[in-house]
Amino acid sequence: MSMIAENISSKVGEAMPKSIPLVAVITVLLAACSILYELIVAQTMSLLAANTVVWYSVSVGLFLLGMGIGSFISDKIAGISPWIGLAWLEVALSILGALSVALVHVGHMLYSFYSLWGEELIGRIIFFGLAFTTVLLVGLLSGIELPLLIRIGRMSKLNRPTSTILGLDYIGSLVGAILFPIFFLPRFELTTIALIVALANLALAALAALRSSATKVHTVVH
Repeated sequence: MSMIAENISSKVGEAMPKSIPLVAVITVLLAACSILYELIVAQTMSLLAANTVVWYSVSVGLFLLGMGIGSFISDKIAGISPWIGLAWLEVALSILGALSVALVHVGHMLYSFYSLWGEELIGRIIFFGLAFTTVLLVGLLSGIELPLLIRIGRMSKLNRPTSTILGLDYIGSLVGAILFPIFFLPRFELTTIALIVALANLALAALAALRSSATKVHTVVH
């Protein structure tokens, strides 16, 4: 089984131009996925609560806050393989991202329910609490993601791994931010977009797991 994983992983690497390391492509894709989740939640809130500028601004701020917190706590998983850590992280992100729109809608339903009983404040706390927590968690997981990618970059002998990974992360965020209004929104509902992005995260999680298996086999052989 491990030999199969090694063969698949090596073929994926061989299919890419040698000038573009696998970790570089993964970094761009993951950054695009993360910013898409943030935009999905912000757009859902805008549709349900109006004030588009406010919710987009708050969502961006919470996303960045989450990334900062994630970077601080990333040392907690420094002892595990970065590929394994990345795989589990992407699984968590895919689950959270797939449920993101539903969580915001559930919060709005609870807001409507409590408002009927004259408890509008409680409803608001639940609605905004669920939405903001979702964005914060996406940012947190994305913040843990970056140090893992930098470690992988060092293992892959990437030139200037820290600055390169950070630069690619910003590029990926730009790609996601452009694709959201130009490609995704005109064609798909928000729930569908969330599921598409979640599937992309799962595919990258599988790739990370394969790379981890191949790395273990290579280490044992040598």
